[in-house]
Parts: sequence; C-alpha cells; structure tokens
Amino acid sequence: MGYYERALDLGVRVYEYSEVKNVGVEGGRVTSVSSSDVFVRTKNVVFAAGAWTGEVMRKTLNIEVPIKPVRREIGITEPVRPIINTYIIDTETNLYLGQTMRGGEILGSIELEGGEGFLPYGNTLTWLTAWAREAVKLVPSLGRVRIMRVWSGYYEMTPDHSHVMGRLSAWPEGVYVLSGFSGHGFMFGPYAAELLANYIANGVVDPVMKPFLPDRFVTGNLIKELLVI
Repeated sequence: MGYYERALDLGVRVYEYSEVKNVGVEGGRVTSVSSSDVFVRTKNVVFAAGAWTGEVMRKTLNIEVPIKPVRREIGITEPVRPIINTYIIDTETNLYLGQTMRGGEILGSIELEGGEGFLPYGNTLTWLTAWAREAVKLVPSLGRVRIMRVWSGYYEMTPDHSHVMGRLSAWPEGVYVLSGFSGHGFMFGPYAAELLANYIANGVVDPVMKPFLPDRFVTGNLIKELLVI
C-alpha cells in the first residue's frame, strides 16, 4: 500500500479492475494497450501480472512465458507472548513459521503436493491439519495456541523457481516481463523493478539482472532455486 500511495503521489495513473484485452503492435513494436474501458498509447508495456502473467501474454501477444499459478494456503494464530525469535524453515516437512513483531501472532504454512492451476480460493482441512500437526511437533507450546484465520492465494512459479525479467529479441520492441518470483516477489520486487526500469530507460542490462533474462528458458541455463516457501 505504501508503494501504491507513493506512485499516486508521483502522478502514476492506475486503472483499477480494468482487464487488459489487447496490446497493439505496429511495425514490430508496441503502440498501445487497451481494455474494455481504457485505451492507452505507449511505446512500452511491462507484463507484471503475477500468476496471471503467462496467461495475459499468451492471450494478447501469443507469447509463451513459462509462468504457472500454484495455489498456496497460509494461516495465523492469536497473539501470544514472544516465543519464536527467528524465522523457522523445516526443509524436511516444508513447514515455515515466524512470529510477528507487531502483535505476536504466529504466521506460517506448510507446502503440500499439488495445487497447480487457478484452483478456487479457499482452504482445506488437509492443509490445516498438516500445518498444525507439524508446527506442534516443532514448537510443542503451540498446541495451546488458537488459529484465528487462514487464507489462500497463488504463487507465480517458473520451471526453475526463479523470477524472469527483461525481454527476448524475438518479441515486439517494447515488450518486457517482470514476474515469476515463486514466492519471493515481496522481497525482490522493488529492486527488480528498479533494474528493469533502468533497462527500459537506458538499454543497460545490469549484471545482477542478466541471469534472470527470459532467454535462459531457451538456452537451458536455468537458475534452480531450492528454497521456495
């Protein structure tokens, strides 16, 4: 929300609830973006639609980018006194737990098999019991703590679980992508956006950005990120 409000302060126009229907291309470069109620002339378009990025690029430009949605569930407990002073990741069970500094709630999840595709939002008893059981094994005192809320959402997953940013020379000029963070977008997003903005404005591919270009899916030089939670 902080980034959103600052963007508005800087004059960024936000078209909420406006689904992109078409990206205009003339002479091999982008000329416009349109939806059911908005038409914008532009030389550049950045596809950063999270789990929907691959679908939007396919529908508007027939470009295939290997980004797929995977539904994940998460939960939070009632506030309790400080009992976890670090972020816990159990690589054997794919469980993670942390305690908020603001109110003392325990926040976490457990990764189960499946969940690929735009599955309905909601939560399952299978996930809830698995998370609760493994959390109590790891931190026995959590057995007395009440779970207050659970919810679900989509990860934007790539084949190597690393984000994709930049463009391919085969794409129309002015088409860029910034997506596929595989659960790390909130951490990487701001800096990744800065790197991509510099690339768009100056044509410079920063060394930090270079490994994440979309050409790695063509050349096979994948970046296999193993820590995905």
